[in-house]
Amino acid sequence: MQTLLRASDGGLWIGLQSGALLRLDPASGQSRPLVTGTTVSAAGAVTPLLETPDGRIWVGRDKGLALHRLDGSLLHLLQHDPRLPDGLAGNQVTSLLQDLAGWVWVDGSGLGLQRHNPANQAFRVRSADLDPGSPRWLACCSIISSGCGWTPAWPDYTA
Repeated sequence: MQTLLRASDGGLWIGLQSGALLRLDPASGQSRPLVTGTTVSAAGAVTPLLETPDGRIWVGRDKGLALHRLDGSLLHLLQHDPRLPDGLAGNQVTSLLQDLAGWVWVDGSGLGLQRHNPANQAFRVRSADLDPGSPRWLACCSIISSGCGWTPAWPDYTA
């Protein structure tokens, strides 16, 4: 098991290193795979999970992002595309966080720190590590009581 999320409907989302994504239904106690078969390895390991107030589940992966409805149905897959300047800067997502204004912050190896505007679906790069050979990567982000974001970056922990 890689990550867990208790959703607002009581369902438990379970992300696995193998790439499998399961949803445990609170009423029946049964788990249902949401990503199965050959798509598991193609999707990449599940890293963070985030539920936003609109009922969307953000699934970070080491090969991009997936957005699901609360019932588990897939809404959208997001992956890095160099032709899209407002898209993901990279695919290895390590952390997801929604701030007080409703923006979703995405960080990870090779993509730096980006924020997603739910109004227009665009990503904005806050800080990108564009050197593919760089050892610098972002592992997590958090919002402190003032509403400011904080993200440590390895190896020097400055971001």
